[in-house]
Amino acid sequence: MAEPVALPRRWQLLLSGAPRLREATPEGRTLALIAPDAAWLALAAAPEGRDSRQVALLVWPDAGERGALNNLHQRVHRLRKASGARLVETGARFALAADLELPAEDFGALAADPEAVPGEWLAGCDFSARPALADWLDRQREARRAAWREALAAHAAAAEHGGALVLALRCAERLLALEPLSEHAHRRLMRLHHLRGDRAGAVAAFERCERLLKDELGLRPDAEPRALLATVERGRGGELAPVRPVPAALLRPPRLAGRREALAQLAAAERDGTVVLLVGDAGIGKTRLLQEHLAGRADALHVQARPGDEGLPYATLMRLLQRLDAAEAEAAPARPERLPALLRHCLAAAQRQGLSVVAVDDLHFADRASIETLLTLAGEAALHWILARRPPPHGADDPLAALIESGSTRRLLLGPLEAAELAELLQGLDLAPSQAQALAGQLLQRCGGNPLFVLETLRAAWRDGLPEGTLPVPRALAHLVELRLARLSPDALALARVAAIAAPDFDLPLAEQVLGAPALRLAGAWHELEQSQVLRGEQFAHDLIQDAVLAAIPQVIARHTHRQVAAALAGRGVAPGRVARHWRDAGEHRAAAAAFAAAAQDARAACRPREEGELLEACAQAHEAAGDDEAALQTRIRRVGALLPSAGVGAAIDEAQALVQASRGRPSAALALTALAMALFWGGRQDEAEQAAREALATPDASEEVQVRASSLLSNIEAMRGHAEAALALMQRWRTRITELADPVLRCEFHGNLATLLIRVNRSGEALPVAEQHLALARATRSATEQLAALMNLSNLHARRGDLARAVEHGREADRLATEIELTATLAWWNRASLGFFLGGLGRYAEALQLLEAAAGALATSPLQQNLALGLLARVWLTLGQGARAHRCVQGLSEAPPGALRTAQLVLRAAVAAATGQPAAPLWQEAAATGVAEDPHRIQAEVELACEAGRLDLLHELERRADAAALFPQAAEVATRTLALLADRQAAAAAAAAEHRTLQARSAHYYLPALLLRCAEAYERGGRGDAAQRCLATALDWVHRDALPQVPAPFVEGFLHRQPVNVALRAAAARRALPVTRG
Repeated sequence: MAEPVALPRRWQLLLSGAPRLREATPEGRTLALIAPDAAWLALAAAPEGRDSRQVALLVWPDAGERGALNNLHQRVHRLRKASGARLVETGARFALAADLELPAEDFGALAADPEAVPGEWLAGCDFSARPALADWLDRQREARRAAWREALAAHAAAAEHGGALVLALRCAERLLALEPLSEHAHRRLMRLHHLRGDRAGAVAAFERCERLLKDELGLRPDAEPRALLATVERGRGGELAPVRPVPAALLRPPRLAGRREALAQLAAAERDGTVVLLVGDAGIGKTRLLQEHLAGRADALHVQARPGDEGLPYATLMRLLQRLDAAEAEAAPARPERLPALLRHCLAAAQRQGLSVVAVDDLHFADRASIETLLTLAGEAALHWILARRPPPHGADDPLAALIESGSTRRLLLGPLEAAELAELLQGLDLAPSQAQALAGQLLQRCGGNPLFVLETLRAAWRDGLPEGTLPVPRALAHLVELRLARLSPDALALARVAAIAAPDFDLPLAEQVLGAPALRLAGAWHELEQSQVLRGEQFAHDLIQDAVLAAIPQVIARHTHRQVAAALAGRGVAPGRVARHWRDAGEHRAAAAAFAAAAQDARAACRPREEGELLEACAQAHEAAGDDEAALQTRIRRVGALLPSAGVGAAIDEAQALVQASRGRPSAALALTALAMALFWGGRQDEAEQAAREALATPDASEEVQVRASSLLSNIEAMRGHAEAALALMQRWRTRITELADPVLRCEFHGNLATLLIRVNRSGEALPVAEQHLALARATRSATEQLAALMNLSNLHARRGDLARAVEHGREADRLATEIELTATLAWWNRASLGFFLGGLGRYAEALQLLEAAAGALATSPLQQNLALGLLARVWLTLGQGARAHRCVQGLSEAPPGALRTAQLVLRAAVAAATGQPAAPLWQEAAATGVAEDPHRIQAEVELACEAGRLDLLHELERRADAAALFPQAAEVATRTLALLADRQAAAAAAAAEHRTLQARSAHYYLPALLLRCAEAYERGGRGDAAQRCLATALDWVHRDALPQVPAPFVEGFLHRQPVNVALRAAAARRALPVTRG
């Protein structure tokens, strides 16, 4: 075999911390590695050597030899394509290629840095499902930990020999964290404390050793540590002064001072059922006030938003859901768009069990999706709500503005304490009244009456041992906190730094992973932070303390810690929106861009276009920071789709036009034109949209994505103009190739566009399987809006084919989905209008009218959709015998554009005119001359004209056309209209087929009793009295059993005595002595 070609070393394989490839060039590109890729690259770098088969089976043990090798070859190919490098040789030995190197780790240099911690090897990679690989990785990690311990020990010994005892002590502490049961490590720590003259520290080190050995191994220290202890205890002097413990009253005052009026207002609001908005500056005591108000109440729930929530839709909501139902909260992330409905369900269940008050604190940290949902819930008055936050920054957008302006909210402003109230606070700390009065004046001057500032000042005075009545003179609260942090041990400070950077995802397992120390080793530091009022459990005692910790972290340490936290969180499957900011703050901009992009996809799945747009902008900025301007431009182009529903059509068009200019002559030019075309289409500017889409298609090297999206858009424009063949031709090229496209979202959108197009050009038979596939793809991609569109298309298709029950079933499912995701957009209201119309076809008139009237009102700002809703409402009024109401609906219509919408409007006007005694023939004639032959509205107009002219041949042709277009209810309508033109015997024979068709295919466009009455009349003329009686009985049953109970009371009279078909039915029943009320 030929020797591999020598290549210049261009890439480095970095396996410490989050595994990644880094380009050894000035640009310094970084490629994050997923766990399988990190594994096969680490195996390639291992000295023991393996062939491709061995590596593949270690990484994919369950795939079989062929499947594992195929997986390996595919992953190698993809990574080579992404990097432009060979990376590995896959011959007899699977090894790193010449253009990839694994840099040697210098643990000695790392040990010299007192803050440095080596990252875990392949951090975040979990191979528990691959036992052989996991065992190999454990051995590599242990060998690396041993090398790190040796480097630390050597550095500690050198520091001790050179007299640098503080540095030696830090190394000793780090060694002990790695080997908590090593007596040698404990002896070193004791010796160093003793050499520094710290007798108490040496004794404490021995006691810790003794306790650990007893608790963990059931042993006692051997002779050497005991002998060293005896030496320490015989020594004199050198002891460090103990730190004065802060009294418990200063850590948390035993009673709330100066807030009687605020408590009274909270109680009054609860009695009145008024929503409370509690507003106050940081440290003013909002949380303590809520705790006091809700203390000991089993009917109350108090939750807090946290820093970091704002970047993740429904983060705060998830915390509330966790308190209500932990099991539901665990499953909720799989369907984020349904979180609002799930929370409403859980709140109702909790209310039945006694919950009456919900307090949500620190809303200034909450994400907008949670705030919007909480405002909706607070307005429903089922529970008493208390919302607390800081004042919004001046000039900033206030998401609670609508709540404040509603007039139904009590706004409670919490201000600073006055001098008398401060004196009350100080007396609660067991200070004498005279001393409290004296200090109150000083504290008011220095701290402005802010309770947190006051307590921090008093704690600082206590710890510093200042004379009675003397206070420190801090510059600000941050300075007080800095003084407190300066007293922390190195271990406690390191833990506080990790907690500040990792919040709100900080917990014990994360601390163990990032600090490389077991929980037992962290116990002392954790206890120290709690005693110092830095942490309370896994949260900071106050977010201002977190801010102070963050501000004091050296930048290089902050970047390193952000990198470790990002790798750890990514390995734990934390939401990418949380991980992204850590990658960004670590300077890992490519990884940040990928995480922001994934977070944007999650926001889209949750139907949060505003947050999707914000995350895509953050993604674009990360690409720019990484030097990839083209990726940044493409990301901003994709952001236009999120701007349409969130910022409005105008803003989206402006942004798209700017991006088109910015992308001229660049690879993203066609994509920008496609985004502009879509925005223009949404804005009703069809001619301009067409021009932009055609320019995109004509752009050299336009991507398949551009071609699919632009073709879909053009086809919809052509269909709306009535050019069916041109519309289908644009989509035909992709119908056989769409499954080859890798992007599942693009495949889903294409199927949705194709289904809509086929419906528009009246090809229902072809549209049905496409719509079903669209729904399956929408569910697979977790797109709630695509699911909604698919369900609406299916509802429409089943109605066209005569299955009203299935149409209503899909319509109700779409409505549930729209309700669960709290989507109030045009699409949701249009679905409710269609659902109401289909319910009318089943005789459920009360619900039909309720839905249609609500939809017509909600769609007032969308003239096209409102036209459609008013048209459907008018048809329901006609079947109820309310011609005047139908006429008023028609009067409210705006003029429809040429094409199918114009034809439908003409047919509706003709039907209303006929029902109200107005001339209808000119309208029927105009409708019959417009639209395409398969248009159901044109067919209806032609049927009316053919019946008027007695054209039996034309009616047969129209029935054939309706069948060909899968418009089965319309075919049944034509069949029953034909009966009147047939000879008596022919009519009776044809009536049997027409009756069957009528009962098999139902439509809301045609009144069922009308079709059955025509069949009965044909049977009667042909001497089939029994069949005629059966048809009449069926029609009467439907009127009186199915429909009449669902007719609103004011319209019953008109339905029975003015509806022409019902009047004729009653007359026919009377002639045959049939009861008019049946069932």
